[in-house]
Amino acid sequence: MVYAKLRGRIAEKYRRQGDFARDMGLSQSTLSGRLSGARDWTRQDIANACRLLGISFDEIPVYFFNPCSCKIATEEATE
Repeated sequence: MVYAKLRGRIAEKYRRQGDFARDMGLSQSTLSGRLSGARDWTRQDIANACRLLGISFDEIPVYFFNPCSCKIATEEATE
Protein backbone atom coordinates (compact mmCIF):
# COMPACT_ATOMS: atom_id res chain seq x y z
CA MET A 1 0.00 0.00 0.00
CA VAL A 2 0.95 3.57 -0.56
CA TYR A 3 0.33 5.89 2.37
CA ALA A 4 0.92 9.27 0.70
CA LYS A 5 -2.23 10.85 2.14
CA LEU A 6 -1.34 9.60 5.62
CA ARG A 7 2.20 10.95 5.28
CA GLY A 8 0.71 14.31 4.29
CA ARG A 9 -1.54 14.35 7.35
CA ILE A 10 1.41 13.52 9.58
CA ALA A 11 3.35 16.42 8.04
CA GLU A 12 0.38 18.75 8.66
CA LYS A 13 0.07 17.85 12.34
CA TYR A 14 3.69 17.15 13.29
CA ARG A 15 6.93 18.84 12.36
CA ARG A 16 8.78 15.53 12.08
CA GLN A 17 7.78 11.94 11.48
CA GLY A 18 9.85 11.00 14.51
CA ASP A 19 7.62 13.14 16.75
CA PHE A 20 4.58 11.27 15.48
CA ALA A 21 6.32 7.92 16.04
CA ARG A 22 7.08 8.95 19.63
CA ASP A 23 3.48 9.93 20.31
CA MET A 24 2.34 6.64 18.76
CA GLY A 25 4.68 4.74 21.08
CA LEU A 26 6.58 3.30 18.10
CA SER A 27 10.20 3.42 17.06
CA GLN A 28 10.98 5.45 13.95
CA SER A 29 11.95 2.28 12.11
CA THR A 30 8.62 0.61 12.94
CA LEU A 31 6.67 3.65 11.73
CA SER A 32 8.80 3.82 8.61
CA GLY A 33 8.09 0.15 7.92
CA ARG A 34 4.37 0.73 8.24
CA LEU A 35 4.40 3.81 6.02
CA SER A 36 6.41 1.97 3.36
CA GLY A 37 4.06 -1.03 3.45
CA ALA A 38 6.72 -3.41 4.76
CA ARG A 39 4.85 -3.83 8.07
CA ASP A 40 1.11 -4.10 8.68
CA TRP A 41 -0.83 -1.62 10.76
CA THR A 42 -2.58 -3.08 13.80
CA ARG A 43 -6.14 -2.05 14.64
CA GLN A 44 -4.86 -0.42 17.81
CA ASP A 45 -2.25 1.59 15.92
CA ILE A 46 -4.81 2.73 13.35
CA ALA A 47 -7.10 3.89 16.16
CA ASN A 48 -4.21 5.66 17.92
CA ALA A 49 -3.06 7.35 14.69
CA CYS A 50 -6.60 8.54 13.99
CA ARG A 51 -6.87 10.01 17.47
CA LEU A 52 -3.53 11.81 17.16
CA LEU A 53 -4.14 13.05 13.61
CA GLY A 54 -7.81 13.96 13.96
CA ILE A 55 -8.95 11.38 11.40
CA SER A 56 -12.60 10.41 11.75
CA PHE A 57 -13.90 6.84 11.59
CA ASP A 58 -15.37 7.54 8.14
CA GLU A 59 -11.98 8.72 6.83
CA ILE A 60 -10.05 5.57 7.86
CA PRO A 61 -10.38 3.89 4.43
CA VAL A 62 -9.01 6.98 2.71
CA TYR A 63 -5.86 6.98 4.84
CA PHE A 64 -5.30 3.27 5.49
CA PHE A 65 -7.15 1.26 2.82
CA ASN A 66 -7.08 3.45 -0.25
CA PRO A 67 -8.28 1.45 -3.29
CA CYS A 68 -6.09 3.55 -5.55
CA SER A 69 -3.07 2.52 -3.53
CA CYS A 70 -4.07 -1.15 -3.85
CA LYS A 71 -4.44 -0.81 -7.61
CA ILE A 72 -0.99 0.76 -7.95
CA ALA A 73 0.58 -1.94 -5.78
CA THR A 74 -1.16 -4.67 -7.81
CA GLU A 75 0.03 -3.19 -11.10
CA GLU A 76 3.60 -2.95 -9.83
CA ALA A 77 3.52 -6.57 -8.63
CA THR A 78 2.40 -7.87 -12.04
CA GLU A 79 5.09 -6.04 -14.00
